[in-house]
Amino acid sequence: ASCVARVTSLGSFRHGVKAIGMSMRLKSPVFPRSASMFNDPFRWETGVSLQGVTRRLLHQLDGINPDVVHIHCLLGYYVNIEMLFEWLLRHRCRVIWTLHDCWAITGHCIHFHSVGCDQWESGCGLAGLCPLQDTYPETFRKGMEKWTYEQKKRIFTSLPTDRMTLVVPSEWLKRYIDRSFFPS
Repeated sequence: ASCVARVTSLGSFRHGVKAIGMSMRLKSPVFPRSASMFNDPFRWETGVSLQGVTRRLLHQLDGINPDVVHIHCLLGYYVNIEMLFEWLLRHRCRVIWTLHDCWAITGHCIHFHSVGCDQWESGCGLAGLCPLQDTYPETFRKGMEKWTYEQKKRIFTSLPTDRMTLVVPSEWLKRYIDRSFFPS
């Protein structure tokens, strides 16, 4: 399995600032559908399967040494988010993250408002299973919402607030992000 990380925009701006925008596409399935992987929670929970793909992406970033990294969609098992954020923290670059849905602030779902769920405000999985666990994005292990929520909160808030800018395309999403674990 391999994934191609492609630089979609690399520009030099005033004062020599380099910015990078990236897109990733799968050349073949990342996850072989073998029973041993589905039965090994450590591999799924830590994203071991994605470490090789993510190492290649981070190696490309090392070669570019960007001043700004612009992130869009992190869901979908394309990249190991913990490795990505550890790299971002070590490399002191600015991060712009454009959020397109609620995935970053939940333990699983992207649009919880359709079922009136508010578990994301205090911690997904604390009041029961996610009512949308059978919807997109695909979940390989049911009942992981609490763990996933806690990991996202830890990882996504690890960058200093002066280095990460969240961009939201609507007032609707901004209201949710303002009530989330992201610092205001």
